[in-house]
Amino acid sequence: MNESLLADVKVNLRIMSYTKVSPTWGEVISKQEFNRFYFICDGEGFVEIDGKKYFPTGGDLILLPAGKKVSFGTINDNTYLKYWCHFDAKIGDSNLFDYVQLPYVVAVQDYHHVIKLYKKLLGYYDHEDLPALLMIKSLLIELIALYIREANKDSDCDVPTLCFNEKISFILHYIEKNISRPLSNQILAEKLNFHPGHFIRFFKASLGISPMKYILRLRMKQAEFLLLSSYLSISEIGERVGYANVYHFSKAFKQYVGYSPSEYRQHFNNTDLLNSDV
Repeated sequence: MNESLLADVKVNLRIMSYTKVSPTWGEVISKQEFNRFYFICDGEGFVEIDGKKYFPTGGDLILLPAGKKVSFGTINDNTYLKYWCHFDAKIGDSNLFDYVQLPYVVAVQDYHHVIKLYKKLLGYYDHEDLPALLMIKSLLIELIALYIREANKDSDCDVPTLCFNEKISFILHYIEKNISRPLSNQILAEKLNFHPGHFIRFFKASLGISPMKYILRLRMKQAEFLLLSSYLSISEIGERVGYANVYHFSKAFKQYVGYSPSEYRQHFNNTDLLNSDV
């Protein structure tokens, strides 16, 4: 479930730098539109997130998430020396960090690794060629992953993955377990005692995608996997992903992937893998 959603994560670095802030540094933002990462190298100051005040020090990585009320500033002349960046990280239309319930301020174990990561980002930041842009996205994802890994060590969450609203968690689990059965907005809405129209709006607001598009994507990804990793017939694979009629499965698959199931299996021949003992 989480893997399917994470396939749609999109990241974008807006701006970044390495700064010794002035004694007058500070701001109050009622609802910021992007995420911020601060990595404190030295100095003192504060950040406040949703009414809770923190006093990060050297070696702390701070997330100020989009959509939150935040403020920050100095407390004396020993101001922050920090790496910082503004960025977007979204699943559909929603902020990734809406689903990650972890501490906002974490003490990283490998200080020098974070410094190295930021220096690499800065090295690519002023370049606009394709390799540099791809490296920026890769390094930003690595920085996000590092934050989640470090923050999870101090969290009560058992799993450092996406923490969803209880109703969304329930319905995603239901979809995953019943992917071979008929699924409709009406059926799913009834599971939550929602009107179908309300359910569709609720699902799309939560994940940035309609329920039926989410189910189609899940079915096609599973079908692709089965076509290349099993000897099941096309009709058997169709049944496993919710299509009783092989014609309807083949038509849906070709519209989604661009190949018919048999063409896909032949074009991306995985015979060597299937015959391998590995």
